[in-house]
Amino acid sequence: MIQLNEEDIRLKLLVGLPIEIKGIGHLHLPSLYEIISMNESTYNTNISYLLFSKDNLNENPEEFDPYSDYEILISFLYQDSSFRELIFNALEMVFGEKPNYKEGIVYFGELSEDSVLTEEKWEIIKKVIMIGNFIEVKKVEEYKAGNERARKFIEKLKKQKAEAVKIKPKQSLHSIISSIGWKSIGIDNVFNLTIYQLYNGLRTLDNIDNYHYTLTGIYTGNIDGKKIKMSEIHWANIIK
Repeated sequence: MIQLNEEDIRLKLLVGLPIEIKGIGHLHLPSLYEIISMNESTYNTNISYLLFSKDNLNENPEEFDPYSDYEILISFLYQDSSFRELIFNALEMVFGEKPNYKEGIVYFGELSEDSVLTEEKWEIIKKVIMIGNFIEVKKVEEYKAGNERARKFIEKLKKQKAEAVKIKPKQSLHSIISSIGWKSIGIDNVFNLTIYQLYNGLRTLDNIDNYHYTLTGIYTGNIDGKKIKMSEIHWANIIK
């Protein structure tokens, strides 16, 4: 069993280091410059493919209960080469190379026991992607696939209408980059950050601001300090 501590993942992502997936390669989150170069919509679409979930198949979902997301994904990869290409493009974005496919097996480099994209490794990839992008998986649309459920679902993915995940929409990437750039490290430096570093920076700045506003309120008498647990609002607390 592959063990990846979540805190270790966060520390590596904070530094901008890639995450090693044994036998597969090193998962690298693109910098903001790379995301903007490929187009933000392309990046988000690739992320949605990497977080593929059977929860998007909402008609008669009990039919899919016996199967995992990975098992359904492998089935779709076998059925449709175009869908396979979309998934492989998304994997190439974070690993720097496309996987290979042979007789229902997805693998990287030379075929070996270690190089196969197993369900365990797929779930680790999804976990890193979710942590790295500060996103959570949600059901966002009911797909009406009827008797051709798989085919129509694949068509929706091809048209980029499938949204397996959603980034919290309170700010756009443009506004966050602008805020971080002008408020802290400078607009010329912000584009070297990864998406994880950007969102981490945003939340840290929010925590610092809230902490300072609370202190100011206490000092001016506008906030009752007895009702505030300072240890719970300190800006160095763990970011969730």
